[in-house]
Amino acid sequence: MQHSAPMKCLDPFSGSLNN
Repeated sequence: MQHSAPMKCLDPFSGSLNN
């Protein structure tokens, strides 16, 4: 997830984890 920056945008779950 962290390596996929643009991916987190599409994935709300990834964004939450990154934030």
